[in-house]
Amino acid sequence: GSGLNVQLPSASNNIAKVVTMSGGFFIDPPTLNDQDKSIRIFWAVTGYGKQGWSGAAIYMSEDNGATYDQIANTSVESTVGLVEAITPYKDYHVWDTTTEIIVKLTSGTLLSKTEIAVLNGANHCMIGQEVIGFCNAELIGEKTYKLSKRMRGRQGSEVYCATHVANELFVGLDDLV
Repeated sequence: GSGLNVQLPSASNNIAKVVTMSGGFFIDPPTLNDQDKSIRIFWAVTGYGKQGWSGAAIYMSEDNGATYDQIANTSVESTVGLVEAITPYKDYHVWDTTTEIIVKLTSGTLLSKTEIAVLNGANHCMIGQEVIGFCNAELIGEKTYKLSKRMRGRQGSEVYCATHVANELFVGLDDLV
């Protein structure tokens, strides 16, 4: 109604993009490897398991929300879920082959790995504040896994071995942003 002559884009350039909801959890793990020496922020990003999730961008404000700068982006969805029951305390010096952890994932999948791969950092996750490495990930239901043969208290998190509660957050450490 302004009387201005406005050029509209052609139909081929005016295609709606599907946007799905993303979520994330800030993670403050202990030092993960010998290159992990600087100040860092880890974010477990999830598209809540939705088909077609194209990724997420992470923005940060240093002026109380007046402006934002993009600090990261990813198209890799993190492995996130909840541990169904309290993780029992076990000695963190040896492989735990007597107890199991049941995890219901909201996103991602889990795979089994060899002992040497776990000792070298594969299949590490955080349950609460404890870092755990696991060899066996058995799919026992829809997005539900039984984890067995585990090393507890990895990377200096042994102080958290006896602090678990039911429905704790599970985050895979292999795919953090």
